[in-house]
Amino acid sequence: MLDAGRSVRPGRSGLLLVALVALLVLYAVGTGMFEREAEPGGPFAGNREVVEDATAIVLKTPYATVELEREEGRWFLQGADVEPQPARTNRIESILRALLRLDVAGIAGEGKDVIERLRVDARGDRIVLSSEDGGELALIVGVARGDTVFLRREGSDRVYRVRDTVTFYLDRDLDYWRELRVLGGVAEAHEVRYASFPDGAFARSDPRSEWRPVGPPGDEPELDSEEITDRVRMLVSLEGATHVRPPAAEPEARSELELEDGRLLTIAFYLDDGVGTVAIPGGPGVPKGGDGSSAAFALRRSLDELFRAPFRRAGEP
Repeated sequence: MLDAGRSVRPGRSGLLLVALVALLVLYAVGTGMFEREAEPGGPFAGNREVVEDATAIVLKTPYATVELEREEGRWFLQGADVEPQPARTNRIESILRALLRLDVAGIAGEGKDVIERLRVDARGDRIVLSSEDGGELALIVGVARGDTVFLRREGSDRVYRVRDTVTFYLDRDLDYWRELRVLGGVAEAHEVRYASFPDGAFARSDPRSEWRPVGPPGDEPELDSEEITDRVRMLVSLEGATHVRPPAAEPEARSELELEDGRLLTIAFYLDDGVGTVAIPGGPGVPKGGDGSSAAFALRRSLDELFRAPFRRAGEP
């Protein structure tokens, strides 16, 4: 018999059992084993249309706020400190797809304690979407663990655990959302059938055929077909460093690209003493400014560098 005053020490096997149980509990909490299954639609229940028909998106973190608005089918970067600028539509479509395909693993819990512990409160990042009919959906993004993140819909005390496909977009700066592609990604090089540059024009019948000069006999530029293809690729993928105001001067040079479907795209090149080389696109689907005028892009390279050939400036003999 044991003395009443003696304590009983757990054996080694007992300590191992306690440690194992503790580890299992931690594992279950971390993986959501104790979570309830989410209802159909999860945080979007009754609000999915707001995402599908979004006309405004606000992404807010402690470090930055990104405001995006859609007007007449075009997305613009907006904000108190930002003049309306064309936004990169394919990246906006990407975040909307990520939200619509959000993989909800379960309900992490409900109530004030859970909300504070998982930081889906005033400390969390916010994604706010609005639709033209007045609908609004605000999501608060909290603690991330591995490839999952905790999320709550504003106005609800229910916290969801979801596969993390959204914090990538919250971490992007303004330049990520700006449309800095001069032609806005509306064309691919293989679609171009006619191309004109400051030193000549060329045409081809299909992507596999050779480029041939177009112009008066005896006035043919000394460029081979591979060089023309390189220039076409350069123009369709040309990106600016930033948006600027359109120059008041006449353009120094101009390029045209005619596509296989008949669309004509143009890029006018200007020389601005304060900015350098400026490109302004024209044609269907190219970026526009907030007032509907043509967008203007400051380029990182000069005309000589772009076309790898010396060009006369306007007014030079």
